[in-house]
Amino acid sequence: MNPELAASITRDRLHLWAKRNARESICTPILLVSVGHGPQAGEIVLNVCEEVPLEHIASALRFALDHCRQQIAIDGARKAARQ
Repeated sequence: MNPELAASITRDRLHLWAKRNARESICTPILLVSVGHGPQAGEIVLNVCEEVPLEHIASALRFALDHCRQQIAIDGARKAARQ
């Protein structure tokens, strides 16, 4: 992936998320998690707002991980019920 394509994808996603945040949640981002491509494949890059304490970022990440685990369990139960 070239830098221009990566920038375009990032802009498009941020634009869509900004519209959704304003419409649904009235919230603002504090963290952007990116995953590398090509020679940096799998590398995780965290972009955080400098004005937000890292303890708050860590707390949000723990909450998000718990939420993902719960959703995975719910999705797994739904899939099992359909089989």
